[in-house]
Amino acid sequence: AISNTKFENIGSLYTNLTAGDIFPEDNFADGELLSLIDPTTPLNEIGTEFNNILTESTIGSLIEKGVIEMDEETCLALDLAIGREWRTKPLKSAFSYIVEALLDKII
Repeated sequence: AISNTKFENIGSLYTNLTAGDIFPEDNFADGELLSLIDPTTPLNEIGTEFNNILTESTIGSLIEKGVIEMDEETCLALDLAIGREWRTKPLKSAFSYIVEALLDKII
């Protein structure tokens, strides 16, 4: 990662530096949020990458990758309460789906 570095052309850094240049290598290890993006992703594309992750990744896949921590008992309880479908929902909508499904069971 970059530290104690003097930059002269800040504008070009945005397109020339990558996530791997900025963040330490261990931030890209399995179970870390940055493991979801390629370390060679330019800084100006990181926002798009994370938006794609929010849109395309399911909550189940992120739990399996260790990015979201949820114990097995909680997962099983949700499976029993509302079915396994919650695991297939995109992260962007999964939490609202879970809350709505649980409220439907209660009301």
